[in-house]
Amino acid sequence: MTEAQTLDLADEEPDPERHCSAKRELERVRRMISALPERCRQIFEMRRVEGIPQREIAERLGIPEHIVEAQAARGLRLILKAMAQDGADTGTARRSRPVRPHRALRHDGG
Repeated sequence: MTEAQTLDLADEEPDPERHCSAKRELERVRRMISALPERCRQIFEMRRVEGIPQREIAERLGIPEHIVEAQAARGLRLILKAMAQDGADTGTARRSRPVRPHRALRHDGG
């Protein structure tokens, strides 16, 4: 292996700045999920985070499957809306201060 090839292998690891940025972004998304209305958050996490099938969620919660589908979609819409708002608020710049819960997540009911 040449010295140049060795350096290429070392470059595959994310640099500390990229790692820190990814951790901040993950925490930002976690806060957005936690700001969802309770039932919406519960279903969104089961469906999108845990990967539980829609039918199984409906059975576990004792609700129709179409409600699970609607709430998972609603959660995604609210998170995307909050992300877009956050980007507009910061001019798509990275934040150095904590993300506050978004009004968009609170005003849509529960």
